[in-house]
Amino acid sequence: MDASTDALLFAADRTEHTIKEILPKLREGYVVVSHRYLLSSVCYQSAKSDVDTSWIFAINERAIEPDLTILLDVDPRVSLVRIADRPVKEKFETIQFLDAVRTNYKKYVHPPKIIEVNSSGSIDDTFDLILTHCEKLLEHDLKKI
Repeated sequence: MDASTDALLFAADRTEHTIKEILPKLREGYVVVSHRYLLSSVCYQSAKSDVDTSWIFAINERAIEPDLTILLDVDPRVSLVRIADRPVKEKFETIQFLDAVRTNYKKYVHPPKIIEVNSSGSIDDTFDLILTHCEKLLEHDLKKI
């Protein structure tokens, strides 16, 4: 599939999910946790194509800005070893492509809104790092009340 078509389909899905799922839950007072949001589209879809990042942001204008984005950073070689036993590989799962995606993500790391967590360690270690950042954000938000 053409990269622009991919981008449009992801944007349509994200818009629908934002309107029907995320916004109602936020209005009800929930904390919403999501994986692979807008930044994911920007970094993946611009990694090996001529798709302009400003266009990707534009077609995703209905997406809301997260309070916190966490980049779980791991060398693509490590990630591919971790998923080696999967019977089916995704079209994005090559070293060259994942290296380009990782480089793109790192351009957007700007604490405290977008942070990077080294996830090359154990699941427990990674969870502890994520929890620390989330607790800081929640403590900060509670002080506003």
